[in-house]
Amino acid sequence: MPHSSRKKVVKPTYQKRVQLDDADGWTHMTTSRRSQHHGTDKPHGTVQHRDKFVPAEVPVGFRLGFLEKEYARYNDIWTGSECWKRLRDIFLSPSGKPFEGDEHDDQQKQTKQGEGNSQDAELIANNLAELSLNSEAERPVQPSDRITSCVCLGLGSLVDPVSRKTSLYQLVALQSILEILRTRYAITKVYAQDPVFNHMDIEFLKNSCNITVLPDPEAFAKIDSSTFLYAPHCERTFLLPGLKGKKPALSISNTMETLVNGPISTSLADEEIDIAKAFLEGQSATRFPDFEPQPGTFNDMSVYLQTEAD
Repeated sequence: MPHSSRKKVVKPTYQKRVQLDDADGWTHMTTSRRSQHHGTDKPHGTVQHRDKFVPAEVPVGFRLGFLEKEYARYNDIWTGSECWKRLRDIFLSPSGKPFEGDEHDDQQKQTKQGEGNSQDAELIANNLAELSLNSEAERPVQPSDRITSCVCLGLGSLVDPVSRKTSLYQLVALQSILEILRTRYAITKVYAQDPVFNHMDIEFLKNSCNITVLPDPEAFAKIDSSTFLYAPHCERTFLLPGLKGKKPALSISNTMETLVNGPISTSLADEEIDIAKAFLEGQSATRFPDFEPQPGTFNDMSVYLQTEAD
């Protein structure tokens, strides 16, 4: 007679692993869970939760040496791009005007949609000049303490087959911007946070870029009035709560005005809109220029400079 108390043996279930081949020829073994969360593949307004983000799978046979070569290749493309030249103009023009000379005058007259308003660019450049970023004549002996740290949010994995190319371009852009800012500001700490970072991302960022990776949500505590915030296409459900009550000195992020005035505003909670409005108070802003080698890398992003004291 069978024992009614005998426990039924339940077979364990496993997530199906899928083999993916990317455009560079690397083979990836991954699960069905999403391993990257920034970029343009997900429509605005989609709510994502932290527990859905897991570290990206490292491609089979992928080594740090390959990542270093890719970084160098993307850096060459970025530094030779018109996007970077226009961005440098905003930060470095001695007169505080982003576009000088005949060539830039023509570009200013023929501004394409998405490249931002030239008056906004001039305004932020003038404000940067007033903060002694631009003027050679007023270069201080010691770097200013106006900006002392950088926090990077939502960069994405540098080895993930979906996000790698975009993430690498956004990383080389960050490093080139930091190089310019450090001629004026004593930026001693750079932090990065993204739940999809894996061990290779963390090792590369630490050893090759001198960036300290913090576990989510510790980086938000590092944001204050002396922070350069870099959050390219960071999910609003991550970014906005971390910005509540905070005023970074300089920010490059999704265009906040679209959250307040755009169609997406109808799907946002009142608190989210209030945070975005508070962030925009006292800001000079200009659109991030288009990046033609890979459109979409910096789309719907803006540069913000906090000009009003708290």
